[in-house]
Amino acid sequence: MDIRKSHSQLILLVVFILLGSCQGVSSQNFDGSNLQPSGKPFCSTFVQLQWGNGEMDLGSPEPYTLFNFSSSTDTIPSVVFDEDGNIYLYDVVNSKVMVFDVRGDFIKNIPVPEHFTIKAVDLVYVVDGLGLYFGDIAVRDDEIVIRWVNENMQSQLSFLSLSGKVINEISLSTTTVDMQAPVLQTDSYGGIYIRAGNSFTATAESNGLHYISPDLKQEVVDVSFRTPRNIPPAFIIGWDGYLYKITDDKADFSGFLNKPVIHYERWKITSDFEYFKTKPEIGEFVIPDQESEHQFSGNFLGVDKDSFAYIVHRTGITMADKKGYLFKEFPEGIITNGYYGLPMMSLSPSGDIYHLSYDIEDMDVQPSIKRCSFIEQ
Repeated sequence: MDIRKSHSQLILLVVFILLGSCQGVSSQNFDGSNLQPSGKPFCSTFVQLQWGNGEMDLGSPEPYTLFNFSSSTDTIPSVVFDEDGNIYLYDVVNSKVMVFDVRGDFIKNIPVPEHFTIKAVDLVYVVDGLGLYFGDIAVRDDEIVIRWVNENMQSQLSFLSLSGKVINEISLSTTTVDMQAPVLQTDSYGGIYIRAGNSFTATAESNGLHYISPDLKQEVVDVSFRTPRNIPPAFIIGWDGYLYKITDDKADFSGFLNKPVIHYERWKITSDFEYFKTKPEIGEFVIPDQESEHQFSGNFLGVDKDSFAYIVHRTGITMADKKGYLFKEFPEGIITNGYYGLPMMSLSPSGDIYHLSYDIEDMDVQPSIKRCSFIEQ
C-alpha cells in the first residue's frame, strides 16, 4: 500500500472521529453507526481580488449577465487545477488566466485571445442553447485548453502555451455542452474529455462522452455516457486516475435521490484511448439519505487522489466513499453563486473545494476565491 495514501486516510479517519464531539454536521461513519453533529466547515478566503482590469483584478460579469427562462444566470469563471494543485482562474472579461500556487500566492497572468471570450455574448447564447457559458478551460501538461465558440457557431478547442501563444486548434463535432461544470477535463496522459448535451437535449445523437486522444488525431463519441434527466453529471475524471460514470437516474429534474447512494462504473485510465469500452469496476458512494434535509443530490464535484467523492448541495458539501459520508454546511455569510442555486465549485487533487465568491446583486462587494476543506490547513 502506498505509504502517503495510507497516512492520508489515517488522518482523515481521525478527523472524522474528532468531529463527532462537535455540533453542526450530519455524518455517518465507516462502520455504519451515527456520529454526533460537529462544527461548521473550515472555509476561508484563499485569494482576495478586486473588480477591475489590473494585473490582480477580475473583470466584472455584470455587463455580460445571461438570461435563461425567467431567471438570470451569471457568467462564472472556471477555477481549475494542474497535477501539482496550482490554481488557474479564467477571467473571461479581461481575457486572461490568473495562476496561483497552493498557498494562494499570485504567479502570473496568461493572456487569452479576446475573441475567445464572453464578449460575443449573442453568439454564445445561440450556440449553447440555454445561454450558459462558464469559460470552459482545462490544464494539459504545459498547455491551457479552452473551449470557445468560433465564428461558424461551432465549439472549438484552442491550446495555449503558458505564455499565451496559440499552438494548436481543433473543431469539435458538437456545439451544445452539459449544464454542470466541469464540462472540459483532461487526464494524466493528455486525453481530453467533453461532456456534451444536457437534460433538455437528451436524445441528441452527439450527446455523451466526447473523447479526444492525446495526439489530437482521434475523436470518439460514446452515447452510453449520455447525461440523463438527473444531477449529478453523467461522468467525471477523478484525481485518482479513474473515469467515473454515474449510473443512477433520479425521479425527476429536481435531483432528489431515489436511494442514499450514488452508483458508478469506473475504468482505470490508460494511454489506450478505448479503455472505457472494456468491462468496468462497479461501486457506490454513500450519501445523505432521502429523509435528510440535505437530500438534494447536487453537483458531483469529483473524486480526490485518495478516491473520496465530493457532492455539493444547496446548503453544503458531502464527502463520501462506499462506507459512509460526512456532510458539512456552508458557514453563514458565504456567497454561493451557481445554476439553480447549486454553487459552482471545483475540487483540487488533495480534496480542497474552491469557489469564486461574489454578489451579483451588489457589485460593491469585491470578489474572492474561497477554499473549504474537510481537513483544516
